[in-house]
Amino acid sequence: MIYHSSVDTTNIPKAVDYIFSLMDKVVEEVGEENVVQVVTNNEASFKAVGMLLMEKRKHLFWSPCAAHCIDLMLEDIASMK
Repeated sequence: MIYHSSVDTTNIPKAVDYIFSLMDKVVEEVGEENVVQVVTNNEASFKAVGMLLMEKRKHLFWSPCAAHCIDLMLEDIASMK
């Protein structure tokens, strides 16, 4: 596991094509043969990006962050009345 880079996307819409191009570029830079899994949060746009990455790069596996999923579930439980 390594940290490669980060991009400030504060003022950039979370468009699937933009996020995909950022992540795909990192896979290219690192070398496709060196990337096994990509973990992201569970937003719909990141799910779509994960599917695109797996479609393009057949050996790569995408999964949502378990901590983010648990946080979302706890928020839902807390909002129940």
